[in-house]
Amino acid sequence: MVSSTLICNPAAGRGGWWQDGPSPRLLSLLETLRGRGFEPTLEITSAAGHAHELARLAAEGGERAVFALGGDGTLREVAMGLVGSDTALGILPAGTANVLGIALNLPRKAKDCAAAYDAERLTSKRIDVGRCGATTRFLMMASFGLDARTLHNLSPDDKRRFGRLAISWQAMRELARGVPSALTYRRDDQPLETASFFAVCNIEYYGGPFRLARGALPDDGYLDTVALEGGRRRHLAALFRVIFSGKLPIRRARRVVIDGGNEIQLQVDGDPVSLPLPLEVTVEPSALRVLTPSNESATAH
Repeated sequence: MVSSTLICNPAAGRGGWWQDGPSPRLLSLLETLRGRGFEPTLEITSAAGHAHELARLAAEGGERAVFALGGDGTLREVAMGLVGSDTALGILPAGTANVLGIALNLPRKAKDCAAAYDAERLTSKRIDVGRCGATTRFLMMASFGLDARTLHNLSPDDKRRFGRLAISWQAMRELARGVPSALTYRRDDQPLETASFFAVCNIEYYGGPFRLARGALPDDGYLDTVALEGGRRRHLAALFRVIFSGKLPIRRARRVVIDGGNEIQLQVDGDPVSLPLPLEVTVEPSALRVLTPSNESATAH
């Protein structure tokens, strides 16, 4: 049996994983992992940042795998505790969108993912990690614009109770307020540019099955940028239709510097984050090991 840790966000997917103790489906998930050769120690998160600390301690203790049961925000927290170590992240998707799992071609349900991993083979691959400033990292993307403002103003209770419906409703309210002021950015050594929507992507998917940065790969050592300009409300709606059609120019970069004020509101892997400007966004190649299903061709290295 391979010693491992399972970090569970009890509120993921509108809760139901922990009810004064592990729920039947959490017990079933643990049993599935044991059947695949893992011996997981269960850890339950209690506050923001707790998953990061639990993962860091597990990596320092020499665990070979740390499973993250939750949404993309939980995965990011756990991953940040594992960056730079040889401990592999095991994704058990249980959130609202689970975009990273889609990008890595994993099963959509936590139990199916658990059944796909194999402790005996322990197949894995390394992926890049994006970095905003000194301490904020991302696995999927960091973006500025209507989506970021939506998440900053969204009630956490509404998100927990209504999921994507709450996000869509808040986005319509933000759209009625108009477009965020444009920012200025520079890709590598290119000339300055401006945008009212700007995304720095490590994967191609956005908000679920939509391909925003088509062709973006999480293991190529680059970030992929997508930018839009537009000020009128009716024009913004048209621009977002273009986003979801996938007909946008994608530009690769290793370093992006953003300016245009004192502070920026970002959406970072589905979480609202505020950071001071100017802000440098860079890529850390192959910084994170991720478990892959045992039937994939990727092997541990």
